[in-house]
Amino acid sequence: MDIVKQNPYRVLGVLGNASERELQKQITVIKRFAEVGKSKSFDSDFDFVGQLARTTKDVQLAASKIEQAHKKVYYALFWFINVNQFDEIAFSNLKNGNQGKAIDLWNKTLKDDVTEKNYSSYQNLSTLYITTAIIDGQLDLDKISMAVELKGLLIYSNILMTFFEVVAGKNLPVDKNSIGEIFVDEIVGILNPYLDRASGIKASDVIALFSTYPHETKKYVSNKYTEIPLLNVEREIDKAKEKRQENPSAANEYGKDLFWATKADVNTLRAVLSKAKMQMQMVINNISAELLQCSIDYFNEWYDSNEVDPGNEALEIISRVITMGPTGQVKDRLDENLPIIKEWVDNQQQRVKVESISEEMDFIVTELTSFNKKSGSVIAINDLVKVCQPKLKVIKNVLGKDDASYRDVCDAVVSVVMGAVIAVFNLVQNQVVTGTLNENKLKILVAENILTLDSINSFDMTQSLRLKLQKNKEEIVSISSQLGTVAQQQSKGCYVATMAYGDYDHSQVIILRRYRDDVLANNFFGRIFIRVYYATSPYLVTVLTNKKNMNAIIRQLLDQWIKVIK
Repeated sequence: MDIVKQNPYRVLGVLGNASERELQKQITVIKRFAEVGKSKSFDSDFDFVGQLARTTKDVQLAASKIEQAHKKVYYALFWFINVNQFDEIAFSNLKNGNQGKAIDLWNKTLKDDVTEKNYSSYQNLSTLYITTAIIDGQLDLDKISMAVELKGLLIYSNILMTFFEVVAGKNLPVDKNSIGEIFVDEIVGILNPYLDRASGIKASDVIALFSTYPHETKKYVSNKYTEIPLLNVEREIDKAKEKRQENPSAANEYGKDLFWATKADVNTLRAVLSKAKMQMQMVINNISAELLQCSIDYFNEWYDSNEVDPGNEALEIISRVITMGPTGQVKDRLDENLPIIKEWVDNQQQRVKVESISEEMDFIVTELTSFNKKSGSVIAINDLVKVCQPKLKVIKNVLGKDDASYRDVCDAVVSVVMGAVIAVFNLVQNQVVTGTLNENKLKILVAENILTLDSINSFDMTQSLRLKLQKNKEEIVSISSQLGTVAQQQSKGCYVATMAYGDYDHSQVIILRRYRDDVLANNFFGRIFIRVYYATSPYLVTVLTNKKNMNAIIRQLLDQWIKVIK
């Protein structure tokens, strides 16, 4: 309020349209009184405005402030002028302490338009409302509102040039927008100390005061309350981003700091930009994007750690993002990440259970990995089953029979064991078809394979894997019965040895047998041929016995084939 209380015109004891001669006369009078240690008072001091300092230094300063014409206009905006008889009578009432009569008199002269006859009433009434709007530290917003409206009507009227001439005494370039901004600056300065007090006003209230002003001036007012908050928000976002990138393990704290550091500015911007929804939404989205990234980075940094469970902290930050109401891509990212983090939080108890059996899990994984790196045998397979069974039991007791993690590890053990059994059985097949395994040994190995498969049948595997296990077991039983017949025939000799050449150790038979073992037994179709041959050879022996001519023809064909394979 110094623009009014210590207005240079008031300090010099004159009105805003005082002439240069009147100003110099007042300065001389005040100095003379000061020289003898006295203080001079004047009719225009108006005690209701507040205390007045009028030392020699104050007078010199006041005089210097209004030396230039444009400065005279500036300070006159916030003081009284006397240009007609209505003003004279009103000032007499003010001097006698009767503000009500002065207000009524000036109000009666106000019309729909500002004219040369009433413009001083707009000026004086506006100034009076400003001077009396704050009493004992309490703000009367209605008076400020009336003051702003009246002054605006004067500033943006066609009579403003007349006001300039009365005050400055010369023709000055008229820039209404500049004058309007000067007035805005002072009113904002007067009101700012009362913003956001319990019984004070909000930035949106100040902006509303100038709702009747031209668009450019309204924008100027709005920028006064958005520029600093926007800069603050931008600075806090950059600060949080820099810290998060340097140390994502503490991104949760940086997110919280960002939220609280920008809260007051966001509230201010919401009030100021209530009609500029797009601009406000951009602010919200920018803050939300960084908050969301703090949550994501913190979660990613700790989710596989045994030291910190990041779920609740990450979810707390996201909950604040939700309250802000982001849109567009930020909303899409929020919808994408919220279920992931929420599921993590919801599964906290399950993770604790899984962590409690981590040693058992790691043991089984290590055993399976080690087993897969070496050749399996029936003994090795059974040993694997034996060491895994108690670990699986512990896991089952903790997680439960239907837990997905428990089923997965059961499937892993069953799959490895089943694969190893099949590999061993395939080796048995090769040994049978090559004649290196007799019937008794075959029966023992097959029985051992079946027992191994039966031992894992009690595991809590998935249904699809159980069906596969049963199918493999049935195939082993079926194939082993056929291999038993082959082994029997191999023990008695083959058709070629007994019928064609008459001797199992005949040189030609040895060549054929070597071809069987080295070539046919080492490829798929060769093994099929061997199986078919041994399956039909007993019948051939029965049919071709004592058929010398047929045997001679077959021997000649075999001799030709032997020449080819030698």
